[in-house]
Amino acid sequence: MSTDPPAKVLVVEDTEDTADFVKLLLSAEGYDVHVAYNGEDGLRAVRDFAPDVMLVDIQLPGIDGLELTRRVRADPATADAAIIVFTAFVQEEDRRRAFDAGCDGFIPKPFPVQTLRDEIQRLLDARRSR
Repeated sequence: MSTDPPAKVLVVEDTEDTADFVKLLLSAEGYDVHVAYNGEDGLRAVRDFAPDVMLVDIQLPGIDGLELTRRVRADPATADAAIIVFTAFVQEEDRRRAFDAGCDGFIPKPFPVQTLRDEIQRLLDARRSR
C-alpha cells in the first residue's frame, strides 16, 4: 500500500458544470483536486495549490488558457507543473498554439473519461521518472 500523498490536479474551466464534473471524477480516482473558474483565479491557484498537473481550457474569460500556460511556464515557482489543454477548438492550429505556449498534452472536448485518466497518468509517470 502506497503512502505517497495524492497527486494534485488544478482544473481551470469557466463552464462550472464541466469543472465540477471533472473535479468529482478525479476526486473519485484519488486525486487532490482544486477548481478555478477563470484564468486569474487559475493563476493564483497554481501558486497557492502547487499542482502536479493542470487541466486548462483554452477559452477562459480574462486571461485565456494559452496566456495562463505561458505565465505558469515563465514563473520558476510554477514552471514544473504538467499542463493539459482541453478545448472544443480542435483544429491543428489550436493544437500547435497550445504546444507553442508550453502545454504538455491536448485533449479535445468532449473527451472520453479514459483519455483524461491516461493523459494525467502519462504526465505523472513522466514527472516521476525525471
